[in-house]
Amino acid sequence: MLAALWRWVFRWLGRIVVGFRGFFLWVRTERALFVLWLVILVAAFIRGVGLLNIFVIVILGVCLMMAEMFNSAIELLCDRVTPGFSQEIKTIKDICAAAVLVAGLALVVVGAWIIIA
Repeated sequence: MLAALWRWVFRWLGRIVVGFRGFFLWVRTERALFVLWLVILVAAFIRGVGLLNIFVIVILGVCLMMAEMFNSAIELLCDRVTPGFSQEIKTIKDICAAAVLVAGLALVVVGAWIIIA
């Protein structure tokens, strides 16, 4: 019973390590979005906005990062599956890029509104 519990804990910790490795790989390749989120977050702290507003900025930043991570993963997968040009793959990549754009605009607009108001 105890051995099974330890196996489960080590398996779980291994998944966390893999997740952090993926996150830091993403930060190295997509620094601009991460920096944009940090700039808005620091500006909110400097302006002294409330904790609820900080929480909103954090959630929107996390949504932006997740959208970009999914976009990057889908683009890599599409390039692997179809090395040449494909109109369907281009459409998939465009839709993924639009999701990142929407998340980024939400962060910038709401972040600016919170900081200015």
